[in-house]
Amino acid sequence: MPAPTQTVIRTLDETNAPKVCELYRKIYQETFPFPEVYDPVLLLENTRKHRKAHLLAFQGEELLGQVIVTPAPWNPELFEVAGFMTTPEAQGKNVTRPLARALRKEVFPSLSWKARYSESVTAHVISQKGDIFLGNTHTALALNLLPSELFLHDPRLCSSSRGSCILSFGEANSSPERTLLPPQYAPQLRELAEGFLPRTFQEDCSSPEGESILQAFPFPAAGAVYLSASRLGEDFDPQLDRLLEEHDHHEALILQLPLQRGIAKAVECAQRRGFSLGGFLPHWFTSGDGMLLQRVKGEPLWEEIQVLPGRGTALLEMVRQDWEKTFSAEYRKGGDISFQVR
Repeated sequence: MPAPTQTVIRTLDETNAPKVCELYRKIYQETFPFPEVYDPVLLLENTRKHRKAHLLAFQGEELLGQVIVTPAPWNPELFEVAGFMTTPEAQGKNVTRPLARALRKEVFPSLSWKARYSESVTAHVISQKGDIFLGNTHTALALNLLPSELFLHDPRLCSSSRGSCILSFGEANSSPERTLLPPQYAPQLRELAEGFLPRTFQEDCSSPEGESILQAFPFPAAGAVYLSASRLGEDFDPQLDRLLEEHDHHEALILQLPLQRGIAKAVECAQRRGFSLGGFLPHWFTSGDGMLLQRVKGEPLWEEIQVLPGRGTALLEMVRQDWEKTFSAEYRKGGDISFQVR
């Protein structure tokens, strides 16, 4: 019996960029929403411009998989682990573990980082197992984030509805000095923070001060928009209403809030507008931890959301219970609710 071929990890360069483009075509055909991945020159330019670490798994001269690490634009000490994919031929060939090992032992030791995160689809648990092997912990669930059209390349991912994503985080060796919790979700956030470095939690009972900083980042290919607040001020309500008037047509609204002074009032405002719990976001902001709230059109098909047992199951149940508390029984039966901008 011949010895198994060794997996060799290389970084993206001019010599192998064309093979990466073919990797995307093999897996996604021409459906990937970012066309630069099909052009070697643009692929290299994008990688260098955004300071990405692009790792490739080869056996001989055959490219079998990849993973990408990108610094978050809003927080230079937070890094996203994304673009993980393997070819059908990689099955049983020990590709995933060498990529994860290279991330842990080579990439992250060379970075100045406080946290890393990844988003994994919930149509199956394969990539979620990769999150665990990397050393991450699942802390948030973004419902109905992606349209099924993005997954036509892979029958495992095809869904009769929009697909959800589960977020996982890994932490370096520091934690925020103080994390303020909204009383509405204090027990849930404390539970989701278990497994990370100890934090000093306090429930927020203060009034917000100054002006809010709240921005929208649309994701057109997904029909979703991210609403991100880096500061919670006295004017959070009208600031949120302004963005909702512009972006309410999106299928999924993801609201990212810092766990700082004013979080209780901000959560109260978001709840009145139909947002429900998504989860905990360690080190999401330069100021410290954050939380995820969300508003989606239609009821998620809960039976299609697959998560790992234990923490994944608890997270799913936590998110589902809050969604059901937010929406009426009539809505869950197929009706509709319009949340008026106040």
